[in-house]
Amino acid sequence: MIRFFFLLLFAVSTLSAQNRPSSVWIGGSVSSSYYSGRNSDGDKTKLSELTLSPFMKYFMTENWAIGIKTTFVTWKQSFSNATGNDSYGLTEYGLFPFVDYYGAMNDHFGYNFQFDAGYRWDDDNRKFISLSARPGLFWLINDKWALEGSLGGAEYEHGERGDVKENKFTLALNLTSISFGIRYCIK
Repeated sequence: MIRFFFLLLFAVSTLSAQNRPSSVWIGGSVSSSYYSGRNSDGDKTKLSELTLSPFMKYFMTENWAIGIKTTFVTWKQSFSNATGNDSYGLTEYGLFPFVDYYGAMNDHFGYNFQFDAGYRWDDDNRKFISLSARPGLFWLINDKWALEGSLGGAEYEHGERGDVKENKFTLALNLTSISFGIRYCIK
């Protein structure tokens, strides 16, 4: 059965597939990250995060697409030290317009860069504005289906909670920030 699945997948993927101008795609991605270590006080700390991001994009050319995505992020952080354990979690929501650039390595595989600007808020009354860029790879299975993945990226973020303001720059090009997605052509 597994051989049949891979044979079918190979046969479908040998059809010529390209990002067509004026095509509209819907899809989504799932990403997770995990960290375990010690903070500056020597406490053991663990952080886990799960992100779901549905999107819609419109290809202006074979290489350029614009779109909008929403995000739903849930994360939990826990601490443990000699005096006990503590943990807390939050849920974040976001809205991000974006621009994607796609470069083909052949008819089915290629690389992409996503540039987005967005607004996020969480259930602890914090608000964030961010700018980010992410490198990735894609596989056009056929004219209707594609798989995409990214590995980290760079992000600038400005956050506020009441009178407290913070600015942060993150560069993550490692295996702790992986995202996988699928997209389907509706037009």
